[in-house]
Amino acid sequence: MSIETYGLPEDQYLELFKKKSLFTLKGLAALVDVCKSIDFDINSFSDKFLWDLFQDIIYTTDEGARLVQKELNPEEVERRQFGSVLMTTREELMDELKSVNAKLEALTDYLAQLNLK
Repeated sequence: MSIETYGLPEDQYLELFKKKSLFTLKGLAALVDVCKSIDFDINSFSDKFLWDLFQDIIYTTDEGARLVQKELNPEEVERRQFGSVLMTTREELMDELKSVNAKLEALTDYLAQLNLK
């Protein structure tokens, strides 16, 4: 594991780290509270099980938040989607493939002409 500051000054990075740590630990405390409320003995499970459980809860919570946001603010969901920045549309991809195919055919024709001479 390494820390990547993405060019942020260390003090700014550490402030962000503190905020995210506090939020994550509040999430873990919420998990402990839920376990207590239903008489679930959290200490009877391995650390690995609890970590995996915590990560699964975060994943499903994130997905729930995304669905709420998608309904209330679809532009924000679009902005945050990883693929929206890196992916082209199907139409753009097909146009690019057609262009590559045309260039390949032209190159093939050119090489065939060279072989005939």
